[in-house]
Amino acid sequence: MTYLTKNFASKHIGSLLLVLILSISSFVNAGSIDKTEKYLQAIGIEKSIADMENEMIKMIDQIIAESFLELHPSKEQISSMNQSRDLIIEEIKKSFKWDGVKDSLIAAIKDYHSDHQLELATIFFNSPEGQEILQKMPDISIKISELQQQKMSELEPLIQKNLEKIYSLNTLDPEEDVPLDNID
Repeated sequence: MTYLTKNFASKHIGSLLLVLILSISSFVNAGSIDKTEKYLQAIGIEKSIADMENEMIKMIDQIIAESFLELHPSKEQISSMNQSRDLIIEEIKKSFKWDGVKDSLIAAIKDYHSDHQLELATIFFNSPEGQEILQKMPDISIKISELQQQKMSELEPLIQKNLEKIYSLNTLDPEEDVPLDNID
């Protein structure tokens, strides 16, 4: 995993995972939105989203720099590349604009949290223990991601071998269902 990916994960994925992991039950009144916003503030999600936006911009710049590293682009190519970069950055900024993201998060959380659960989670995440957990979540997220990558690497030869078998069956009608347990 590259430094940039680890850095991205360490700063943002923990907070996003908390939003998903702690989502449990449903509520509907207007007061719940205030509770939801307090919860989002407690877990620091707005800053995490802003940081994600900045990291994505850095990743785009890194990709562009690596793409042109060994080339000697003309002024026209550089101008074209800068225009494309600007369009990408503009779209990233639109996508990560807090007002749009906040409404989506509130709607998602409303499907899972009760008022009581939100109140307790907010109190907890504002406590020293909750803050400590929030600080450690990025490192935990990195460990989980590394474990997932390790397991995928271990499974890659088996997956590749069996995908090749599946692809070799290209004489079959694409509409025909073939049970996977019949492929050896």
